[in-house]
Amino acid sequence: MTLRLDLAEADMLQATPIQLRSLLLDYLAYNGYSNTARSFMRDSAVRHIDVDGDEAVKLPASSGHGPSSSEVLESTLKQAELRKQIRIELRCGCIDEATILLDKYFPDVLSLSTPITRRRNAASFKESSDPIDKQTALLNSAQKLYALVKMLPSGENVSRYTKELESVTGLLAYQFPEKSSVSEFLDQERRDAVADQIDYAILYHVKRPVISYLELYARYTSTILDILSKLGVKPPPSTTIVEAAHTKGQEVQQVYPSFNLHDFANAK
Repeated sequence: MTLRLDLAEADMLQATPIQLRSLLLDYLAYNGYSNTARSFMRDSAVRHIDVDGDEAVKLPASSGHGPSSSEVLESTLKQAELRKQIRIELRCGCIDEATILLDKYFPDVLSLSTPITRRRNAASFKESSDPIDKQTALLNSAQKLYALVKMLPSGENVSRYTKELESVTGLLAYQFPEKSSVSEFLDQERRDAVADQIDYAILYHVKRPVISYLELYARYTSTILDILSKLGVKPPPSTTIVEAAHTKGQEVQQVYPSFNLHDFANAK
């Protein structure tokens, strides 16, 4: 049994405490909050009390019954910690360090994801474009990048990546690329975008959803409530509502409000 199995089969309108616990654990594990997840797992565990009022010792499950929930969580957390470290390296511009981690723990990501490999190579080139003593090596790297792009099977991809490489290699024309007209390619937003793309690629290759169940439910709820609000649908009397800004005479029309996860979590 995995953390996500409980959630996938759950009717969240009638969620049990165990299902809600799994929802929180899934969120913490997905985002790499390892210490918090382990503490929550330990403190929220169901404790069995014997007839004398003492906590009963539960024997570990045998290997024939598959991994326990704690083993599944630990495996998920270790994977999340690696993803988090790779994201940190990419966001700091340490492309080589991130590549070493990818090759060691998630080799399929770069070997099978051609677009991701191109972006990683382009990012590595950009991060190395500053030191003057590396210009010869950078020119050789640029030639290899162009050769790799020409090997792409899709003509559309060849055109798109060639255009991107032309802009990226333009950094070589400037002594101080960060002050040039193409400095946008050195922006932090570019690093973050590459980090996000590679993180999603990792999740895809290990067959895990690219968002947590909590985010999925929040998006789903937000979409449904926005549609109901636009249609002017009134909620049942037992539902918490917000009065709409428009009125009809003296009558206040009440409709579903837009959903905001932070407001919902802070509501008392």
